[in-house]
Amino acid sequence: MITDSPVHLVKAVYNYKASNNDELCLKKGDVITVTQALEGGWWEGTLNGVTGWFPSNYVKELKTETLKPERNNAQPSSEVPLSPNLNDVKMYRGIVFQDIVDTENNHLSELQTLISNYLIPLKESNILNDMEYSYLVNNLEEVCNSSRVLLRMLEDVKGFPSEAQRIGGEFMRVSVYMKNIHLNYSSGHPKAAAVIEKHKRLEKYPALLLELLRHTPEHHVDRGDTQRAASLYRDIANTCATIRKQKEKKIKKRTGK
Repeated sequence: MITDSPVHLVKAVYNYKASNNDELCLKKGDVITVTQALEGGWWEGTLNGVTGWFPSNYVKELKTETLKPERNNAQPSSEVPLSPNLNDVKMYRGIVFQDIVDTENNHLSELQTLISNYLIPLKESNILNDMEYSYLVNNLEEVCNSSRVLLRMLEDVKGFPSEAQRIGGEFMRVSVYMKNIHLNYSSGHPKAAAVIEKHKRLEKYPALLLELLRHTPEHHVDRGDTQRAASLYRDIANTCATIRKQKEKKIKKRTGK
């Protein structure tokens, strides 16, 4: 950070039209709360509840005490309301984070129970041959392991101070891995995919991340990644749902059922 203030504020000195969906559009006079001041000419910040990247040479430093007259005209975001008390925001963010960890742990336990108590005995019973078993189970064990990996990453984040906890960042780090595994699982037999359908864990990530975003201060270093992760995991969940539906239609068409 360039300033000593816990909140780093800058003011746009030029208009800027975003060329990518992860960038901010700036109007001259806009006040941006900086989340990441990185070298290389691009900074990340929050404007009207939306976090994105902008060119650092389009802004100038703004001291906190000069903010009030200009902020009175700013339109607050209706989608991501922020508490006026940062201590409350910090507390509620911690509660949401713990809920994410707890529910992920419960989800992992359910999958482990399913595999150890039902699927492994089924395999050992030789009721199904290897091909039939593989067709039924697909890569469910990989799905289970992906949950284990995510949980371990989130547990590691808990060891950092609140202002340095990059929860959304961890979801972004593991996103390609999660996407590939869930796409693979969803492309299997739709009836087999229904084994974990009732848990709908993948579909819950976007809502959990949006709730986390709602309690993430505008200046928090993780705000941008949390916003991006919510959108990305929504796209992954929608893609998986579409694949399952397409697969089911093909099977119904082929079998006539």
